[in-house]
Amino acid sequence: MSFQAEYSFGARRPYWWRGWFKPKRWTSLPDAVRHAGRVRELALCFDYNLASRSADLLQLRQLRSLSLHGGGQAWEMPCFLPVEMGQFIQLRELLVLNLALIEVPLWLTTLTDLRYVMLRGTDITKLPATISNLHRLELLRIENCQNPLSMLPESFRELRALRYLSFRDTYLRYLPIKHLPPSLTHLELSYSSLLAGVDYDELHSRFPKLRVCLNGVK
Repeated sequence: MSFQAEYSFGARRPYWWRGWFKPKRWTSLPDAVRHAGRVRELALCFDYNLASRSADLLQLRQLRSLSLHGGGQAWEMPCFLPVEMGQFIQLRELLVLNLALIEVPLWLTTLTDLRYVMLRGTDITKLPATISNLHRLELLRIENCQNPLSMLPESFRELRALRYLSFRDTYLRYLPIKHLPPSLTHLELSYSSLLAGVDYDELHSRFPKLRVCLNGVK
C-alpha cells in the first residue's frame, strides 16, 4: 500500500463534501469563476498568466481543494504563485505538482485550515519557519525535489497535528530528529534516506512506534 493510499483525502472526504451533487472537480478557471459560489475543488494545469487573474482568484474564496499541475515548459520556468491565493482561507488541501516553484510562498503558511499539502517535483530547498502556523496540518509530502532540501526549521516540531510526513525521492541534507513533531506516526524516506543524514537510533529512541518506510519497505 502506498503512502498516499494509507492517508488519502480522496478516500475519506471530510464533511464539507457531503451532499455535493454538482461536479466535484473544476478544471477551468473561467468556468470556476462563473460558478464561484459552487466551486469547492479546483484542479488546473498551470497557467503562467495566473497572476493577471487576481480578481478572478479572489472570487474563489470558498475553495477547499486546489491542485496545480505543471508539465512541458512549466517544469523549466521559475514559478511564482500569486499572493491572492492567500485569500483561500477555507482551503483544506493544496497540491503543487511538477512546477519550478523556487520557494514556499509565505501566504501558504497563513492558510491555517490546511490539512494536506503536497509539493512534488518543485525546486524548493527549504521550508519557512512560519510553517508552524499550520497547526491543523496532518499530512505533508515534500517529494521529488529537484534540489537538495536543507534541514527542517526548529519550529517544525510545533506542527502538533502532523501525523504523516514524506520526503520520498528527495535528497535530505540532514534530518534533525528533535525538530520532528511528537504527533508523527508515519515517515516516508524511500529513495532519499540513503543519502540523508538520519540518525536511526535516535529516531527509534524518540519515536518507538513510528512507522518508517525505506525504499518501499516498512
